[in-house]
Order: sequence, then C-alpha cells, then structure tokens
Amino acid sequence: MFEQAHIADELPSSTRSNGTTKAELLSRAKMAIEDGERSLRDAAEVLALAQKDFDATQREIAAAVGKSVAWVNRLLQWQKEGCLGTPFGPGSKASRARRKRVQATEQEASRKAHTDDAEASVEKRKAEPEIETTSPLAKFKSAVDDLFPKMDYSAKCEAISYALSKGKVRVS
Repeated sequence: MFEQAHIADELPSSTRSNGTTKAELLSRAKMAIEDGERSLRDAAEVLALAQKDFDATQREIAAAVGKSVAWVNRLLQWQKEGCLGTPFGPGSKASRARRKRVQATEQEASRKAHTDDAEASVEKRKAEPEIETTSPLAKFKSAVDDLFPKMDYSAKCEAISYALSKGKVRVS
C-alpha cells in the first residue's frame, strides 16, 4: 500500500494514478458539452474532477471548452448543488421561449388596448357638440359646463368667488 502511494507521488502532476491527464479531462468535458444538454451532467463532473485533481482554474477550463468563465462557474455550481434541475435554470431554452411567448402576448394586448382607447377617444370627440374655443370666454363657459354639474353647492360657491376675485369683478 505504501508503495502505491509512493508511486502516485512520483507521477508528473499532469497525470494521475489512473493515467488520465488534465488535457484528456478537458477534452472529454468539451465533447460532453457539444453533445448537448443531456451530457452536461457528465461535463460538470469531469470539469469538477479537473479542478480538484489538477487545480484547473475556471478561466483555463473556459478556454479549453470554448465557453465563458461565467458559464463554467454556473456549471460547476450546479454540480456542487447535486445536478438538480438544469444548470442554467430560468435561462434555459424552454424558459426563454416561454417568456418570449408571454411577453409577445402581453405586448399584443397592450397594443390592442391602446388602439381601442384611441378609437374610443375619437368617437367620443365626434359625438360631442363642437364648441367655439377661440375666445377665452368660450373656454371658460366650456369649463363651467363640464365642471359645475360635478360640484356640490359649497364647491360652486367657492369657484364663483374665486372667479370673481381673479377677474376683479364687483357684484352689485
């Protein structure tokens, strides 16, 4: 037993007792990644092994497999968490596609609501009688006609008092 441990210590750091090199591990991981999502678990395990046995950095792994450092980091986190679900969670293709469909539906509904509001506004303007709005008196009369029916008695008294004070009109 001592002899086996001694032999393993004498091997170069680029190989281990099973004869696998860091380059071989990274190559296996790259192939697993290229095989698609079903092989990501294998890739994650191989990358974790390369990191543990050969002190491979995430930057080194990312360069070897052709992915970003962030991607490698997330894959390794997923592996540490027990490979539950998908490694990229909400960023998965299915989730992105579902989110895109929902967003498109919401935008369509919003566009339709704005169109309906605009059409209703045009119809409302057509239905209202045209008021001469060129003179200030006409604007004032329009405001009074629109707002007075909505006011209670005290609000009407206050509005009249305000108009009289602004216009510096005396009531005789």
